[in-house]
Amino acid sequence: MRSYRYDTSFKIAGDTDFFAKAYNNGVIFYHIPLVVSSFSLQGVSSHLSWQMFKEDCQIGYKYNRFFPIMHSLKYLFWIIPRVCIRELIPARFRSQARILLGKKTS
Repeated sequence: MRSYRYDTSFKIAGDTDFFAKAYNNGVIFYHIPLVVSSFSLQGVSSHLSWQMFKEDCQIGYKYNRFFPIMHSLKYLFWIIPRVCIRELIPARFRSQARILLGKKTS
């Protein structure tokens, strides 16, 4: 945390910036099968927003000049369709569906 300061100018993607900065400077990450935090699946980053997209592009551009193009394509063909489908699921089942259909580790 001392070496890679948390940039508070990012209102949504500060954690993304922190981890990208550390990773791109050679920090090695290890998987530890331990829950270290719990968070709401209904937070600001669970919804599409121009601010989040813009912050992600700013962060990615620092490490790869083509990132905004690749990220735009990902949004257009993957993220936006997923969010639209998610909105079709009744609200009381959305969190369960996200957990059940989310990325599996290992």
